[in-house]
Amino acid sequence: MPESLDKLPSPYLSGVFDLRSAASVELVMSRGCANKCSYCAINESPLRYFSYNRIKKELEYVLARAPRLRSMLVTVADMYENDALAARVLPLLRRAAERRRFRVFFYVNVASLRKDALLRLSDSPWFDVEVGIQSIRPDILRLCRRIPDPAVIKANIENFKALAPSANKALGLISFLPGDDEQGYFDSLEWAISTGLGVAVNHLRVIPGTELHRKCAAMGVKVSPEYPYFVTRTDKLGPAAVRRLSALTGEVFFALRALAADPGLKKDFFRSAASLKTVRPHLFLAGALAGWWARRPATAPVVEIYRRNVLATGSLDRNPETGSFSPGDLRALRAEYARFKEFMGRRTAA
Repeated sequence: MPESLDKLPSPYLSGVFDLRSAASVELVMSRGCANKCSYCAINESPLRYFSYNRIKKELEYVLARAPRLRSMLVTVADMYENDALAARVLPLLRRAAERRRFRVFFYVNVASLRKDALLRLSDSPWFDVEVGIQSIRPDILRLCRRIPDPAVIKANIENFKALAPSANKALGLISFLPGDDEQGYFDSLEWAISTGLGVAVNHLRVIPGTELHRKCAAMGVKVSPEYPYFVTRTDKLGPAAVRRLSALTGEVFFALRALAADPGLKKDFFRSAASLKTVRPHLFLAGALAGWWARRPATAPVVEIYRRNVLATGSLDRNPETGSFSPGDLRALRAEYARFKEFMGRRTAA
């Protein structure tokens, strides 16, 4: 291993890629991870960073040669881990994204959301930030070696919302963690949806060689022997339950993606959920709405396209290329949303 990551040749600066038609690129800031999450393989190597000058040169190279750039993934386990480097890189990315109008996606750890200066530097509508939550159950978080205090997690999220209000924020959960059951998973998903932020759910995959992989048999966890090494059963959930919860999660996410495409519908959805007198109102309403759209002739084809995309690409968007719904799709979804509201109103009155 070289003493400095900068000694590794850069694919960009070496001219390996023809970027003239590239819509998305990856900018690597670091390798390895300082966290010791039991399920992860990234932390098998130590955390090391490329220098600011190397990152800046690669960014400038991409900007000069990618005229169609629309999105950039910044590869770093936690953008806020290295305070000094983040304080220089975030303004650099922000100026470039706002000038060239491309989206910048990066990950952060929920434990880092008390670094107020860095949060303020992230306050840009061109930044898409995913915060790793995993779960809000203390026992599950301890197993993962994450912050085992839901109150701290929720307070940190509120701090992020206050200091970077214009950034697009998503909360990352992991389904089928050892020890988690249906109720615990639903509680985590309900809370995440209720924040009004974006939500991402990753089906747990256990990479061979990780700590969790070595303990799977003892924990009662079964993993597919082939890539992407998804968990197929846990100590609390059998194979049928894993498939059922995966399908339900997909339906909920269809509703959330459709609502996110129309601010008016999203606002009405959260207002309606707040008025429901039921357990996990956001989860219940999203599932009911997705089921309604799936059964109605005008919107069933839209749902089916989404399902095929999920199976084929893993994308939770209607259109993996643009991440959006067509104008015709939105008109149909709005019309059926109004009918759904009428139906729910009659049901409540009865």
